[in-house]
Amino acid sequence: MDVSKIAACFVRNRELAAPTLLLILLTTVAPYFVYTLGLSHMEAGKAAVIASIEPVVATLLGAAVYRELPAASGMVGVAFVIASIALIHRKTEQKEKAAKKLPEK
Repeated sequence: MDVSKIAACFVRNRELAAPTLLLILLTTVAPYFVYTLGLSHMEAGKAAVIASIEPVVATLLGAAVYRELPAASGMVGVAFVIASIALIHRKTEQKEKAAKKLPEK
């Protein structure tokens, strides 16, 4: 990739520089920092499973917006991801209920 050609594009079209930089910040830099911040508030295993919802959303949006029907293996993957998130949520709820039932000392 020739960086000088990219820079020349911004020199010729200065009015595009600010919106492009804003787009870069909002779509790549900000999500990375928000994701990293979120990781600090949850267990790594949970974060990994929850982060795996991204391809599920992409698959479902592709089907809804672009009418791209995923292969059977893709739908099996979507089902597995959704099931794993449901199991994690259920396990967390069970732990919370058990913690509430513990007798006080």
